Amino acid sequence: MGQVPGMPAEFAGAFGFIGAPVEQVAHELFAWHDELGFRPRRSDSRTGLDEAAPLLLPLTSTPYSRNLLVGTRSPKWTAYFDANPRGGDPRGGRHRS
Repeated sequence: MGQVPGMPAEFAGAFGFIGAPVEQVAHELFAWHDELGFRPRRSDSRTGLDEAAPLLLPLTSTPYSRNLLVGTRSPKWTAYFDANPRGGDPRGGRHRS
């Protein structure tokens, strides 16, 4: 992935794809973080990655500080980013059972 405008180079270092629609992923990620006691807040946006990525600034390594889910051209896939300056851990958003 290339550089995202307005974002540090580290931002594009790691990201993941989740095989589910963005609305489903958002719902499950929110519920999971709530169960873990992180007191999540959700803000939905209909913009693309270039416009939404700066919402993660400043980047921080605090666990689960901020996540960004972006719908892809395929409604069956969601791109997952977080605010970790080292590129994050996209495996953290695994499917809950």
